[in-house]
Amino acid sequence: MAINYEEKSKPVVKEADQPKGKHTRNRPKNPSSVESMKPWEFEGISRRTWYARRREQRIAEASVREAMLASKPIAKPKPEPEPDDDIWG
Repeated sequence: MAINYEEKSKPVVKEADQPKGKHTRNRPKNPSSVESMKPWEFEGISRRTWYARRREQRIAEASVREAMLASKPIAKPKPEPEPDDDIWG
């Protein structure tokens, strides 16, 4: 007995049948996204390692920014001059 693969295929889900707010799996990818550009392949490392290094770098940058802000004195706003009571000088 021959198997008819067309009968076993999954039913086509129409857009109207999709719940609102859900994306279909076959939507186009953003060509400028990190996932599309795959910088880990350019660097010759795994995707997981690339994201781990990126996370470590962001943490380091945040701590440097925090240290720089802590070392700078915060400028106090200059007080507004008090208006003269004598209008005619």
